[in-house]
Amino acid sequence: SPSNTTADLRKNDGCIDTDDNAADFVSGSGNPPNPRKALAGQVLRRIADLNFYTDLHTNTFASFNFYADINSDIHTNTFAPFTGVVISQVYGGGGNSGAPYQNDFIELFNRGTSTITLTGWTIQYASATGSGWVSTTLTGTIGPGRYYLVKQSSGGAVGALLPSADVTGTITLASSAGKIALVNNAVLLSGTCPLTTTTSLIDFVGYGTGGSGANCFEGAGAAPSPSNTTADLRKNDGCIDTDDNSADFVSGSGNPPNPRNSAS
Repeated sequence: SPSNTTADLRKNDGCIDTDDNAADFVSGSGNPPNPRKALAGQVLRRIADLNFYTDLHTNTFASFNFYADINSDIHTNTFAPFTGVVISQVYGGGGNSGAPYQNDFIELFNRGTSTITLTGWTIQYASATGSGWVSTTLTGTIGPGRYYLVKQSSGGAVGALLPSADVTGTITLASSAGKIALVNNAVLLSGTCPLTTTTSLIDFVGYGTGGSGANCFEGAGAAPSPSNTTADLRKNDGCIDTDDNSADFVSGSGNPPNPRNSAS
């Protein structure tokens, strides 16, 4: 129940929608009203939820929420899908000196409104400028508004154990720069920058800036350089995705690793 001084706010800045009001909203102390408006000249309007069949023989389907960016000139309106699963966190300093956790990890987040089956998908990794890709096969599902923790290798015995992982791989991530792809099949990527050469990518993060940073990334630049003590975290608890790694992720002081699994 809100009050004269508090509001009911949808969690994760409005991203969470499990069709359960009790679970999706918070109120009380620490939750004063926080009115927000659209950017000048723009209104983000939900247009439709479309369920469509991708294979008439197996009756499998995917769900997309479409939005329109309503501009002052109706002729320039564009439609973009509010896709589901994104890479929400990258940490490659596991077990190294000063590390808070013993293992590297990659975290996924489901921004959508439907449960998505991950079985058969892969997390793939290459070095910052490399073309050799290695993978971890995913299993199970990820619910709307939920995380999925992919545990990877360890650089030593420094740090705490991770929460229970949803899947475990053997990839050694570089702590400060690399490339990570979420792929909807098990075929290994090729080349130093597969963004324009494959249609199987669900999400892609190039992390690490400067001369030794990633040479492939979404948007204008790579995600910031993490370290043994910090992670790259997607903004708004994983909700932000503008297809620009430099704009969508934060790192550095105040951004320690925060591994979350499907129970989070």
